[in-house]
Amino acid sequence: MDKAATTETHVPWTTHYDPEVPITLQYPEVTLDELFRRSVEKHPKANALIFFGKVIRYEQLGRYVNRLASALKEIGINQGDRIALLLPNCPQYVISYYAILSIGAVVVPVNPLSTEPELLHIFRDGKIRSAICLDLLAGRLENVREACHNSGEQHLLEHTFYTSLNEFMPYPIKSLYPFTRKLSPEAKSRLPSRIWLKTLLDREPKPYVTREFDLFRDEALLIYTGGTTGKPKGVMLSHSALVANATQGAAWVQMSENDRLLAVLPIFHGFGMSVCMNAPLISGASCVLIPRFNVDDILKGIHRYQATLFAGVPTMYIGIINHPRLSRFNLSSLRGCFVGAAPLAPEVKRQFEELTD
Repeated sequence: MDKAATTETHVPWTTHYDPEVPITLQYPEVTLDELFRRSVEKHPKANALIFFGKVIRYEQLGRYVNRLASALKEIGINQGDRIALLLPNCPQYVISYYAILSIGAVVVPVNPLSTEPELLHIFRDGKIRSAICLDLLAGRLENVREACHNSGEQHLLEHTFYTSLNEFMPYPIKSLYPFTRKLSPEAKSRLPSRIWLKTLLDREPKPYVTREFDLFRDEALLIYTGGTTGKPKGVMLSHSALVANATQGAAWVQMSENDRLLAVLPIFHGFGMSVCMNAPLISGASCVLIPRFNVDDILKGIHRYQATLFAGVPTMYIGIINHPRLSRFNLSSLRGCFVGAAPLAPEVKRQFEELTD
Protein backbone atom coordinates (compact mmCIF):
# COMPACT_ATOMS: atom_id res chain seq x y z
CA MET A 1 0.00 0.00 0.00
CA ASP A 2 1.37 3.41 -0.94
CA LYS A 3 2.07 5.33 2.25
CA ALA A 4 1.52 8.80 0.79
CA ALA A 5 -1.81 7.86 -0.78
CA THR A 6 -2.97 6.12 2.37
CA THR A 7 -2.02 9.07 4.54
CA GLU A 8 -3.95 11.52 2.41
CA THR A 9 -7.16 9.52 2.08
CA HIS A 10 -7.64 7.22 5.05
CA VAL A 11 -5.12 7.38 7.87
CA PRO A 12 -3.75 10.90 8.39
CA TRP A 13 -2.15 9.92 11.71
CA THR A 14 0.54 8.02 9.81
CA THR A 15 2.23 11.36 9.10
CA HIS A 16 3.54 11.03 12.66
CA TYR A 17 4.94 7.53 12.10
CA ASP A 18 8.67 6.98 11.80
CA PRO A 19 9.61 5.90 8.26
CA GLU A 20 10.27 2.30 9.31
CA VAL A 21 6.89 1.82 11.03
CA PRO A 22 4.49 -0.17 8.81
CA ILE A 23 1.00 1.16 8.15
CA THR A 24 -0.61 -2.27 8.18
CA LEU A 25 0.34 -5.57 9.81
CA GLN A 26 -0.41 -9.23 9.28
CA TYR A 27 -1.55 -10.66 12.61
CA PRO A 28 -0.80 -14.34 13.33
CA GLU A 29 -4.01 -16.31 13.80
CA VAL A 30 -2.77 -18.21 16.85
CA THR A 31 -3.01 -17.82 20.60
CA LEU A 32 -0.58 -15.59 22.45
CA ASP A 33 0.94 -18.54 24.30
CA GLU A 34 1.60 -20.21 20.94
CA LEU A 35 3.64 -17.17 19.87
CA PHE A 36 5.56 -17.45 23.13
CA ARG A 37 6.27 -21.15 22.47
CA ARG A 38 7.60 -20.24 19.04
CA SER A 39 10.09 -17.89 20.69
CA VAL A 40 11.14 -20.71 23.03
CA GLU A 41 11.73 -23.00 20.06
CA LYS A 42 13.53 -20.37 18.01
CA HIS A 43 15.69 -18.82 20.76
CA PRO A 44 16.15 -21.51 23.45
CA LYS A 45 19.52 -20.23 24.70
CA ALA A 46 18.66 -16.54 24.57
CA ASN A 47 17.95 -14.60 27.76
CA ALA A 48 14.20 -14.24 28.28
CA LEU A 49 14.08 -12.68 31.76
CA ILE A 50 16.61 -10.88 33.94
CA PHE A 51 15.62 -10.32 37.56
CA PHE A 52 18.12 -8.72 39.95
CA GLY A 53 20.91 -10.31 37.91
CA LYS A 54 19.24 -13.74 37.75
CA VAL A 55 19.00 -14.85 34.12
CA ILE A 56 16.25 -17.17 32.86
CA ARG A 57 16.73 -18.40 29.31
CA TYR A 58 13.85 -19.06 26.96
CA GLU A 59 14.17 -22.83 27.27
CA GLN A 60 14.05 -22.56 31.08
CA LEU A 61 11.09 -20.21 30.99
CA GLY A 62 9.30 -22.57 28.62
CA ARG A 63 9.86 -25.48 31.02
CA TYR A 64 8.49 -23.50 33.97
CA VAL A 65 5.41 -22.51 31.97
CA ASN A 66 4.80 -26.11 30.90
CA ARG A 67 5.23 -27.45 34.44
CA LEU A 68 2.83 -24.94 35.93
CA ALA A 69 0.28 -25.43 33.16
CA SER A 70 0.35 -29.19 33.73
CA ALA A 71 0.07 -28.77 37.52
CA LEU A 72 -2.88 -26.39 37.26
CA LYS A 73 -4.73 -28.84 35.02
CA GLU A 74 -3.98 -31.68 37.45
CA ILE A 75 -5.31 -29.62 40.37
CA GLY A 76 -8.56 -29.09 38.51
CA ILE A 77 -8.27 -25.70 36.80
CA ASN A 78 -10.42 -25.89 33.69
CA GLN A 79 -10.66 -24.04 30.43
CA GLY A 80 -12.47 -20.75 31.01
CA ASP A 81 -11.72 -20.60 34.76
CA ARG A 82 -10.51 -17.19 35.87
CA ILE A 83 -7.27 -16.96 37.85
CA ALA A 84 -6.17 -13.70 39.47
CA LEU A 85 -2.51 -12.68 39.61
CA LEU A 86 -1.58 -10.47 42.58
CA LEU A 87 2.10 -10.10 41.81
CA PRO A 88 4.56 -7.32 40.92
CA ASN A 89 6.97 -7.53 37.98
CA CYS A 90 8.73 -10.82 38.66
CA PRO A 91 9.40 -14.15 36.90
CA GLN A 92 6.48 -15.80 38.71
CA TYR A 93 4.07 -13.37 37.07
CA VAL A 94 5.36 -14.16 33.57
CA ILE A 95 5.35 -17.91 34.21
CA SER A 96 1.83 -17.86 35.66
CA TYR A 97 0.47 -15.64 32.89
CA TYR A 98 1.57 -17.91 30.04
CA ALA A 99 0.75 -21.12 31.94
CA ILE A 100 -2.82 -19.94 32.51
CA LEU A 101 -3.23 -19.03 28.84
CA SER A 102 -1.73 -22.38 27.80
CA ILE A 103 -4.56 -24.37 29.42
CA GLY A 104 -7.30 -22.09 28.15
CA ALA A 105 -7.97 -20.45 31.50
CA VAL A 106 -8.37 -16.69 31.89
CA VAL A 107 -5.76 -14.35 33.38
CA VAL A 108 -7.09 -11.65 35.71
CA PRO A 109 -4.29 -9.15 36.45
CA VAL A 110 -4.83 -7.40 39.78
CA ASN A 111 -2.85 -4.58 41.35
CA PRO A 112 -1.16 -6.21 44.38
CA LEU A 113 -1.66 -2.95 46.32
CA SER A 114 -5.45 -3.20 46.03
CA THR A 115 -7.38 -2.83 49.27
CA GLU A 116 -9.58 -5.60 50.67
CA PRO A 117 -12.83 -3.91 49.52
CA GLU A 118 -11.36 -3.50 46.02
CA LEU A 119 -10.29 -7.14 45.94
CA LEU A 120 -13.65 -8.32 47.22
CA HIS A 121 -15.41 -6.42 44.43
CA ILE A 122 -13.10 -7.82 41.74
CA PHE A 123 -13.32 -11.43 42.95
CA ARG A 124 -17.10 -11.32 43.23
CA ASP A 125 -17.69 -9.42 40.00
CA GLY A 126 -15.25 -11.58 38.04
CA LYS A 127 -16.32 -14.85 39.67
CA ILE A 128 -12.66 -15.64 40.17
CA ARG A 129 -12.00 -19.22 41.17
CA SER A 130 -8.28 -19.09 42.00
CA ALA A 131 -5.46 -16.67 42.73
CA ILE A 132 -1.68 -16.65 42.59
CA CYS A 133 -0.42 -14.18 45.16
CA LEU A 134 2.70 -12.78 46.78
CA ASP A 135 3.07 -14.30 50.23
CA LEU A 136 3.28 -10.86 51.87
CA LEU A 137 -0.29 -10.25 50.78
CA ALA A 138 -1.58 -13.52 52.24
CA GLY A 139 -3.45 -11.91 55.12
CA ARG A 140 -5.36 -9.58 52.82
CA LEU A 141 -6.25 -12.34 50.37
CA GLU A 142 -7.35 -14.74 53.11
CA ASN A 143 -9.64 -12.05 54.55
CA VAL A 144 -11.26 -11.76 51.13
CA ARG A 145 -11.50 -15.53 50.82
CA GLU A 146 -13.16 -15.83 54.25
CA ALA A 147 -15.62 -13.05 53.40
CA CYS A 148 -16.62 -14.86 50.21
CA HIS A 149 -16.98 -18.26 51.85
CA ASN A 150 -18.82 -16.89 54.89
CA SER A 151 -21.43 -15.41 52.56
CA GLY A 152 -21.95 -18.74 50.80
CA GLU A 153 -19.69 -18.05 47.82
CA GLN A 154 -17.56 -21.19 48.16
CA HIS A 155 -16.97 -21.25 44.40
CA LEU A 156 -14.77 -18.17 44.74
CA LEU A 157 -11.10 -18.58 45.62
CA GLU A 158 -11.23 -22.36 45.77
CA HIS A 159 -7.47 -22.44 45.22
CA THR A 160 -4.85 -19.99 46.46
CA PHE A 161 -1.21 -20.27 45.43
CA TYR A 162 1.57 -18.30 47.13
CA THR A 163 5.08 -17.33 46.15
CA SER A 164 7.91 -15.28 47.64
CA LEU A 165 9.52 -12.49 45.65
CA ASN A 166 12.98 -13.81 46.47
CA GLU A 167 12.44 -17.28 44.96
CA PHE A 168 14.06 -16.27 41.68
CA MET A 169 16.66 -13.92 43.14
CA PRO A 170 20.36 -14.78 43.10
CA TYR A 171 22.50 -14.83 46.22
CA PRO A 172 23.29 -12.68 48.18
CA ILE A 173 20.31 -10.52 47.17
CA LYS A 174 18.02 -13.48 47.91
CA SER A 175 18.80 -13.24 51.61
CA LEU A 176 18.94 -9.45 51.86
CA TYR A 177 16.04 -8.12 49.84
CA PRO A 178 13.65 -6.19 52.14
CA PHE A 179 10.47 -7.65 50.63
CA THR A 180 11.37 -11.20 51.62
CA ARG A 181 10.40 -11.27 55.29
CA LYS A 182 8.78 -14.54 56.32
CA LEU A 183 5.11 -15.02 57.03
CA SER A 184 4.10 -14.68 60.65
CA PRO A 185 2.79 -17.77 62.48
CA GLU A 186 -0.65 -16.10 62.54
CA ALA A 187 -0.63 -15.71 58.76
CA LYS A 188 0.53 -19.28 58.25
CA SER A 189 -2.24 -20.65 60.45
CA ARG A 190 -4.84 -18.97 58.24
CA LEU A 191 -3.72 -20.64 55.03
CA PRO A 192 -5.35 -24.09 55.07
CA SER A 193 -5.69 -24.07 51.28
CA ARG A 194 -2.19 -22.75 50.69
CA ILE A 195 -0.14 -24.22 47.88
CA TRP A 196 3.33 -22.87 47.24
CA LEU A 197 3.96 -22.08 43.60
CA LYS A 198 7.48 -23.45 43.84
CA THR A 199 6.20 -26.96 44.56
CA LEU A 200 4.22 -26.84 41.31
CA LEU A 201 7.24 -25.58 39.35
CA ASP A 202 9.29 -28.51 40.66
CA ARG A 203 6.84 -31.14 39.35
CA GLU A 204 7.46 -33.10 36.21
CA PRO A 205 4.79 -32.09 33.69
CA LYS A 206 2.10 -34.44 32.47
CA PRO A 207 0.41 -34.16 29.06
CA TYR A 208 -2.77 -32.10 29.04
CA VAL A 209 -5.41 -31.40 26.42
CA THR A 210 -7.37 -28.21 25.75
CA ARG A 211 -10.20 -27.70 23.34
CA GLU A 212 -9.81 -25.57 20.23
CA PHE A 213 -9.91 -21.81 20.79
CA ASP A 214 -12.04 -19.23 19.08
CA LEU A 215 -9.34 -16.59 18.81
CA PHE A 216 -11.82 -13.76 18.39
CA ARG A 217 -14.50 -14.75 20.91
CA ASP A 218 -12.95 -16.83 23.68
CA GLU A 219 -11.88 -14.85 26.71
CA ALA A 220 -8.14 -14.86 27.44
CA LEU A 221 -7.84 -11.95 29.85
CA LEU A 222 -10.13 -10.06 32.22
CA ILE A 223 -8.53 -6.75 33.15
CA TYR A 224 -10.18 -4.21 35.43
CA THR A 225 -10.39 -0.47 34.83
CA GLY A 226 -8.95 2.01 37.30
CA GLY A 227 -12.33 2.81 38.83
CA THR A 228 -11.94 6.59 38.55
CA THR A 229 -15.65 7.11 37.77
CA GLY A 230 -17.07 4.31 39.90
CA LYS A 231 -16.27 0.72 40.74
CA PRO A 232 -13.67 -0.96 38.50
CA LYS A 233 -15.20 -2.71 35.51
CA GLY A 234 -13.88 -5.92 34.00
CA VAL A 235 -12.81 -5.72 30.36
CA MET A 236 -12.69 -9.04 28.50
CA LEU A 237 -9.91 -9.45 25.92
CA SER A 238 -9.54 -12.25 23.40
CA HIS A 239 -6.35 -13.93 22.25
CA SER A 240 -6.61 -12.04 18.96
CA ALA A 241 -6.66 -8.73 20.85
CA LEU A 242 -3.61 -9.68 22.94
CA VAL A 243 -1.74 -10.85 19.84
CA ALA A 244 -2.60 -7.64 17.99
CA ASN A 245 -1.42 -5.43 20.87
CA ALA A 246 1.86 -7.30 21.25
CA THR A 247 2.49 -7.40 17.50
CA GLN A 248 1.86 -3.66 17.18
CA GLY A 249 4.19 -2.85 20.07
CA ALA A 250 6.95 -4.99 18.61
CA ALA A 251 6.52 -3.52 15.13
CA TRP A 252 6.65 0.06 16.36
CA VAL A 253 10.34 -0.27 17.30
CA GLN A 254 11.24 -3.29 15.16
CA MET A 255 11.80 -5.39 18.28
CA SER A 256 14.11 -8.39 17.83
CA GLU A 257 16.13 -10.99 19.72
CA ASN A 258 18.92 -8.40 19.99
CA ASP A 259 16.87 -6.13 22.25
CA ARG A 260 16.77 -5.83 26.02
CA LEU A 261 13.72 -4.01 27.37
CA LEU A 262 13.69 -2.54 30.86
CA ALA A 263 10.28 -3.48 32.30
CA VAL A 264 9.47 -1.16 35.19
CA LEU A 265 5.90 -0.34 34.15
CA PRO A 266 3.56 -2.68 36.06
CA ILE A 267 2.81 -5.68 33.88
CA PHE A 268 -0.53 -6.05 35.65
CA HIS A 269 -1.59 -2.93 33.69
CA GLY A 270 -2.46 -3.07 30.01
CA PHE A 271 0.39 -0.85 28.79
CA GLY A 272 3.07 -2.71 30.72
CA MET A 273 1.60 -6.11 29.88
CA SER A 274 1.55 -5.51 26.12
CA VAL A 275 4.75 -3.51 25.66
CA CYS A 276 7.01 -4.70 28.49
CA MET A 277 6.12 -8.42 28.56
CA ASN A 278 4.18 -9.73 25.58
CA ALA A 279 5.89 -7.77 22.79
CA PRO A 280 9.46 -8.70 23.78
CA LEU A 281 8.63 -12.33 24.56
CA ILE A 282 7.04 -12.94 21.15
CA SER A 283 10.09 -11.26 19.57
CA GLY A 284 12.81 -13.28 21.29
CA ALA A 285 13.99 -10.19 23.18
CA SER A 286 14.99 -9.97 26.86
CA CYS A 287 12.90 -8.44 29.67
CA VAL A 288 14.75 -6.85 32.57
CA LEU A 289 12.10 -7.02 35.30
CA ILE A 290 12.01 -4.32 37.98
CA PRO A 291 9.28 -4.89 40.62
CA ARG A 292 8.72 -1.26 41.62
CA PHE A 293 9.43 2.23 40.32
CA ASN A 294 12.70 3.63 41.60
CA VAL A 295 14.81 5.99 39.48
CA ASP A 296 18.06 4.51 40.82
CA ASP A 297 16.97 1.02 39.77
CA ILE A 298 16.00 2.27 36.30
CA LEU A 299 19.34 3.98 35.73
CA LYS A 300 21.30 1.02 37.09
CA GLY A 301 19.29 -1.37 34.93
CA ILE A 302 19.84 0.57 31.72
CA HIS A 303 23.54 0.98 32.50
CA ARG A 304 24.26 -2.58 33.69
CA TYR A 305 22.29 -4.50 31.08
CA GLN A 306 22.76 -2.02 28.23
CA ALA A 307 19.02 -1.87 27.73
CA THR A 308 18.01 -0.96 24.20
CA LEU A 309 14.33 -0.23 24.91
CA PHE A 310 12.47 1.48 27.73
CA ALA A 311 8.78 2.17 28.37
CA GLY A 312 7.56 4.64 30.94
CA VAL A 313 5.19 7.42 31.88
CA PRO A 314 6.19 11.11 31.83
CA THR A 315 7.01 11.23 35.56
CA MET A 316 9.60 8.48 35.03
CA TYR A 317 11.35 10.44 32.28
CA ILE A 318 11.28 13.60 34.40
CA GLY A 319 12.76 11.66 37.33
CA ILE A 320 15.57 10.37 35.14
CA ILE A 321 16.64 13.73 33.67
CA ASN A 322 16.55 15.36 37.13
CA HIS A 323 18.46 12.61 38.94
CA PRO A 324 21.38 14.13 40.91
CA ARG A 325 23.82 11.36 39.93
CA LEU A 326 22.69 10.98 36.34
CA SER A 327 26.18 11.56 34.94
CA ARG A 328 27.39 8.29 36.48
CA PHE A 329 25.18 6.23 34.17
CA ASN A 330 25.57 5.48 30.48
CA LEU A 331 22.20 5.54 28.71
CA SER A 332 23.55 5.51 25.15
CA SER A 333 22.47 1.88 24.62
CA LEU A 334 18.82 3.00 24.39
CA ARG A 335 17.58 3.08 20.81
CA GLY A 336 13.83 3.36 21.39
CA CYS A 337 11.40 4.44 24.10
CA PHE A 338 7.66 4.30 24.68
CA VAL A 339 5.65 6.79 26.69
CA GLY A 340 2.00 6.66 27.67
CA ALA A 341 -0.68 7.51 30.24
CA ALA A 342 -0.18 11.29 29.83
CA PRO A 343 1.32 13.80 27.35
CA LEU A 344 5.10 14.15 27.36
CA ALA A 345 6.27 17.76 27.37
CA PRO A 346 8.45 18.57 24.31
CA GLU A 347 11.20 19.91 26.57
CA VAL A 348 11.34 16.64 28.55
CA LYS A 349 11.51 14.70 25.27
CA ARG A 350 14.35 16.90 24.02
CA GLN A 351 16.38 16.59 27.22
CA PHE A 352 15.95 12.82 27.37
CA GLU A 353 16.97 12.38 23.74
CA GLU A 354 20.14 14.37 24.43
CA LEU A 355 20.99 11.98 27.26
CA THR A 356 20.74 8.94 25.01
CA ASP A 357 22.64 10.24 21.97
